Amino acid sequence: MHDVEVKSKSCSEAKSTERAVLLLGHGSRRGEANDVLRHMAAALQDLKRFGVVAPAFLHFEKPDFHEGLAALLRRGFRDIIVMPYFLYCGAHVLKDIPVEMNLARVKYPDLKIRITENLGFHDKLLDIVVQRLSEAMASETGT
Repeated sequence: MHDVEVKSKSCSEAKSTERAVLLLGHGSRRGEANDVLRHMAAALQDLKRFGVVAPAFLHFEKPDFHEGLAALLRRGFRDIIVMPYFLYCGAHVLKDIPVEMNLARVKYPDLKIRITENLGFHDKLLDIVVQRLSEAMASETGT
C-alpha cells in the first residue's frame, strides 16, 4: 500500500457539506487481490462524480472500516456514503456491515452516514458474465 501526501488544502480539508464515499470490500490475505478494490476506488474518484472515494476492508487488509472512516473524518468529511463492494447479500452485508455502521453512528453522532445496496444482480453484471463465457467458448485452447 502506498501513502500519498496531500498538499492541497482543498483536497486535505473538506467542507462539512462535502460528501465522500467509503468503498468497502471483504479483503484478502493475498495482498494483490486487494488491489482490485483500490483500483475501483481510484477509477470512481477519477470520474469526478462522487468526490473522494476511499477503499476500506472488512478483513485481512488495512484500512479497515473504522480506520477508513476515521481518515475521511480527519479530512473534514461529515457526509459519507458506504458502498459495500459485495456481490452477494450474505452475512457481511446483512449483519456485519450494519453493526459497523451503527457503531459509527454512536461514536460520531453528527456524522451523516448511509449505505448503498450491495452489487447483487444487475443487467450490467449479466453482460460481463456473458462476455467472459463467450470469450472462454471462443478460446481455441479449451483449457
